[in-house]
Amino acid sequence: MNSLKKRLCAVILICVSVLSLSSCFIVINGPSEDTEEVTTDAPVTTAPITSAPDPEEEGISSEERARRRLNSLLSFDMDGATLIMVTADNYVPAPIGSSRQIDKARWKVINEVSERYNVELIITRENSAYMQPKLLDARNSGLYYADIVSILSSDLGSFFVEGLLEDLSTLPFISTGAEYYYKGAVEASSVGGATYAVAGEACVNFDVFRCMYVNLNAAEKYGFGDIYSTVDSGAWTYDKLLEYVKLYEYSEDGVFRGTAFSSTFEAAETVSNLFESTGVRYVYPENGELVLYSPVGKVEQAVAALRSLCYTGNFGFVMTEEDKTRYWDEEFDELIEPTQLQLFSDGKGVFCFGTLGDISKVYVSKDTVVPIPAPKLNGEQEAYVTPTGGGTMLFALPSDGAYLTESAIITEALNVRSYEAVTDAYITNSLHYYIRDEKTIDSMRTIISNPYFDLSFNFGGRYGALAQNTAKTVIQAAETGLNVLDVHYWHYFGALGALEEIKNAAK
Repeated sequence: MNSLKKRLCAVILICVSVLSLSSCFIVINGPSEDTEEVTTDAPVTTAPITSAPDPEEEGISSEERARRRLNSLLSFDMDGATLIMVTADNYVPAPIGSSRQIDKARWKVINEVSERYNVELIITRENSAYMQPKLLDARNSGLYYADIVSILSSDLGSFFVEGLLEDLSTLPFISTGAEYYYKGAVEASSVGGATYAVAGEACVNFDVFRCMYVNLNAAEKYGFGDIYSTVDSGAWTYDKLLEYVKLYEYSEDGVFRGTAFSSTFEAAETVSNLFESTGVRYVYPENGELVLYSPVGKVEQAVAALRSLCYTGNFGFVMTEEDKTRYWDEEFDELIEPTQLQLFSDGKGVFCFGTLGDISKVYVSKDTVVPIPAPKLNGEQEAYVTPTGGGTMLFALPSDGAYLTESAIITEALNVRSYEAVTDAYITNSLHYYIRDEKTIDSMRTIISNPYFDLSFNFGGRYGALAQNTAKTVIQAAETGLNVLDVHYWHYFGALGALEEIKNAAK
C-alpha cells in the first residue's frame, strides 16, 4: 500500500490547498412575547433533489448514467485492500441471493465500485444498539472494528458524544454538497462546521419512508375527485385531507358512516411523523448557525391540523360485530385482532398513514389502494416532504481509522454509483409486484425524492432535553390542546442547554 499512500497523499495536498472550510456556531432564538410569525420555522429543504439533465445523457438509462459518473471519478488502485463496512440495516445492502430488483441493484453497485478501486469490501451486520459501544471498546483497546459504518440517524448523537466519528468536511474525497447526497441529511449531521455523516441512495432504506395510502375506489365513490390531480397540482394539504375525512365520515343527513383516517402508528407517533411533512425543521442552520425552531406561525398551524386529525372525533378503525365474526379463529376459539392496515385493506376508510414498505400488505386489497405523499401544510409549501421518523440510515467513518482516505473514496463512489439508479430499481421492483397504474410511479418518485432529516432526531436520543422541546413539544400540544407556544417555553431552556452541550462537544 506504500505506493498507493504516496499517490493519495499527493492528491490530498492538491485538494486541501483549494478547500475553504467555514466554521459555524450554535445560537438559539430566545422566547419572545411577540406572537407574529417569524422566519425561524421556514422549511429549509422543501425542494426535491434533482439534477439538470446533461444533453449528452438524454435517453440514457439511470443505470448507465450512474456507471458513467462512477467512471468519471479519480481512479486509484487500492492493491486489493480489504475494507469493512458495518451496517445496522438488514436490507441495505440486501443478502446475496435476494430476487428483489432493488437488492440486485445494490449488489451491482458494490461489485462495480470494488472492481474499479481493486478493493474487497466486506459488509457485516450489527444490531444498532451494539454498534456504538463496540466501536468505543475497539478504540479504547486499540483494536479494529470497521472502516465505514452505516448507522441509524437517531443513533448519531451517541457516536458524536463519544467522539467516534470523523469530520467528513476535512476529507477531500467526499463532496458533502453534491446532489447525490441528501442536503437535509448533511445539514442535520453538521455541528460547528464539522459534518459527521451523509446519506444517499447507497445507504437509505426506502421501505421506512412514510406515505399516505388512499383507497381510490372509495375516493371516487364519495366524490373526492382525482386524487392524483390534487397531488400533482400541489393542493394536497392538511385542509384538503380534513375536508375529505369529513365527507367520508358523515352522510348527507349527518349520520356518522365510519372513520376515514387511520395510521399504522399510535396517535402520538403519527403526529410526530406527519409534522415532518410540513418541512419545518426543529433545528436548522441559518447563516452558519444552528437555530431552534419557533413555535409560532407554521408550527401552530400544523399542530392545530394534527390535533383535528388525531385527537378529535375518531382516529383509527373500530371493529363492528360483523368484523369480529370475520376475524374469529374457529380453531383456537379467539379473536385474531387485525391491524389498522388490515382493516384499511378490507375497505374500512379511505386513508391510512404508513410506510412505503407497507405496499406489499395493502396490495391484497380488493380495491385499488395506492401510495401518495404525506400532505403539505398549506399551498405556500413549495414541495412535498417525506417523513422518516429518524429511522433512515447514515454513512459515517470511525475517527482515526487506518484507511480514512480509502474509506472516503469508497463512500463517495458508492453514492455516486447509486444515485438515481437505485431509486429506479426500487420503483421497477414495485411496478413488477404491486403498482397498478402508471400514475403511481410518479407518486412514488415524489415520496422518495425529498426525505426529511433533522438534527433533533439525530441527537435527541442522547440529549433528552432537546427532544423534549422539539418533537415531544409538538406531540404534547396536539394531544392536550395546550397552546404550543406555552409548551415550547416550558422546555425551552433545557433545549438551550442541550444545544450548548452539543456545541461544546464539537470543539
